[in-house]
Amino acid sequence: MQLGINQNIPYKDDTYHIQTEDGGETNPVITTLVFRGGTVLASKRTNYTDILKSDKLDIVVKHLMAKQHATLVKALEQGSFDKEGPEAVDETSKISEEPEAKTPGGSGGKRGGPF
Repeated sequence: MQLGINQNIPYKDDTYHIQTEDGGETNPVITTLVFRGGTVLASKRTNYTDILKSDKLDIVVKHLMAKQHATLVKALEQGSFDKEGPEAVDETSKISEEPEAKTPGGSGGKRGGPF
């Protein structure tokens, strides 16, 4: 299980908190939540059951966590959460759905990093 990533980001007149956690081998899901004032505005989950037997699991999970976290930071900075009131987004993905897996941000492309 990897240590989580927590970040407070000032944006416009608010401070947003983005939190990314690893559920570990017994719950192989990476979860990222975006908060504003204690309200969850978005969540993104990536299941990594299919890579549990990887001999580089820790490295790969750490990479996936950083990439997923960065994707939601970028979404915030691009104004994805500017609408009045919470915009509930709950996106779940599985990293093995296709040969060229979607990146945690949902755009296609080949996986980078230690794969």
